[in-house]
Amino acid sequence: MYIKTTKGFTLLEVLIAISILAIIISTIFVSYTGTFRLIDDIEDQAEIYGMARIALNRMIEDLECSYLPKLEDEDENEGEEGAVPKERLGFVGKDEEIKERSADSLSFLSRADILLHEDEKRSTLTGISYEVRESQDQEGLTLYRRHRPELAEESAALPLCDGLYSVNFTYYDADGVEHRNWDSKDDDFEGAAPALVFILIEFINKSNPELPYKFMTKVMLPISREYE
Repeated sequence: MYIKTTKGFTLLEVLIAISILAIIISTIFVSYTGTFRLIDDIEDQAEIYGMARIALNRMIEDLECSYLPKLEDEDENEGEEGAVPKERLGFVGKDEEIKERSADSLSFLSRADILLHEDEKRSTLTGISYEVRESQDQEGLTLYRRHRPELAEESAALPLCDGLYSVNFTYYDADGVEHRNWDSKDDDFEGAAPALVFILIEFINKSNPELPYKFMTKVMLPISREYE
């Protein structure tokens, strides 16, 4: 009489099967992880591109409508009741840094009259300034825009974009000479505005910190031609 027995898996076969299963699971996990990481990167890039577009468009519109009173006009108004102080009538760009990163500031007059809130009063002449501060709640710098209707003394600076690596303004005079700073009230500039402003803003690249996202544009200033 013969007894039929069922042969099971050997220990080696079980180990091989487990190894194959582990490889398959690891491959699937890596694929899913890479996909999710790619999705996160795309979302971050989309947010950065959106902020850059809004910030540059805002600065372009402000600068294209910039206004600079002539020196004789400033002198005539000086001392009059309600006259605006000279220091608030110029086109001033300063080359500044925060932690060895470019963090330039810029202030000027504009007729763009872009209202950030519906309850703001419409004005024919507005003081505009851009300034950079170190972010408090995240890495990087934040670009602020200050909007002063009727050249008001006090006005809150509102964040325009954050997560910045650097902000740089470069100025070119009518002869094409490059300047890191500009002050129309300085005798060297003879009360004139730059002919062109080159804007470069860089955003932090979390996936590759050594290669920040760069966005740049240049703006021709029509007011510079008034002084030629």
